[in-house]
Amino acid sequence: MKPIFALLLAAGAATLPACSDSSDNASDDPAPVAETSLQRELHYGLPQPAPNGDTAMVVRTRYETQDIQGSALGPNVPSTYSRLIISLAMPAEPGQLHVTIPSSILSSTWIGDYPLKHGAVSAGGTYTVGNGLRPLIHTNYSSLSRGIVTITQYDSKTQLISGSFNIIQQKVSDPAALAGLPQALQKECTVVVVGTFANLKVYQ
Repeated sequence: MKPIFALLLAAGAATLPACSDSSDNASDDPAPVAETSLQRELHYGLPQPAPNGDTAMVVRTRYETQDIQGSALGPNVPSTYSRLIISLAMPAEPGQLHVTIPSSILSSTWIGDYPLKHGAVSAGGTYTVGNGLRPLIHTNYSSLSRGIVTITQYDSKTQLISGSFNIIQQKVSDPAALAGLPQALQKECTVVVVGTFANLKVYQ
């Protein structure tokens, strides 16, 4: 079975817009532009509060639309195993974060809040540290995860989807330590990932 990330990239690369017939009564309005954002934070607890009151040092990285390749696969795609999968990938890094929602719990309109739940709504991702990709989070393998995926808009005709997610996972192995880097801060950290997506095309 191919990794989810590879399947999403293949869908985005292989699907081309269909040619339209000038005789069709299609709208001349251009399709909305997809917009995405992603912020990743690694929180390292301090042995004692800093003078300003901070209890953790935060390493923060933010990505905007121009840095992200957003994609979505619908539950009808065989490779998704009846799940909606939304992915935000950063090809230049490389790295990625994806969230999955089983079709069995999607509302009839898909709009709604979907809290993380073991074996159901989940999130996973990787990013580059040192010489290779390192795991960032995988909520299906941790009970120390919480968060929510929110779908604010879905148009079944245009198949455009919009929403956000907010994921927190505690006691994650420090990616720098996994890479064997001397500047690894601690053995563990808390990962916080916040993302938004607007007008992403869902491939069915």
